[in-house]
Amino acid sequence: ILNPRFLKDFFTSLIELSWWWTIFWFSASFFFSWLLFGVVWFLVAVVHRDLDSEYLAAHPDHVVCVDNIEDCTTAFLFSVVTQHTIGYGGRATANQCAFAIIVMCVQSIVGVIISV
Repeated sequence: ILNPRFLKDFFTSLIELSWWWTIFWFSASFFFSWLLFGVVWFLVAVVHRDLDSEYLAAHPDHVVCVDNIEDCTTAFLFSVVTQHTIGYGGRATANQCAFAIIVMCVQSIVGVIISV
């Protein structure tokens, strides 16, 4: 199924692919990184209890890690925005949530590596 030569020299094999496969794998790498980090952002919100309305009502001083993450879709959108822009508009990380800041830095680095 897989040619051993392909596995031995992965980088050169990728360069020799047709343009359609190159564009496909380039696009897929971005999509899967957005999806992966979207899940991570959603889990950050769940673990930090940012989506628990009863907890938020009982603790009015609670600071959410990322403003305006309400579900998986908004977490995915935040992932795309984090990886490709600086300005967030309505979604941004809070400075009180160190783990969210670390995730944001890691995602930015992954985005740059994919782009290279």
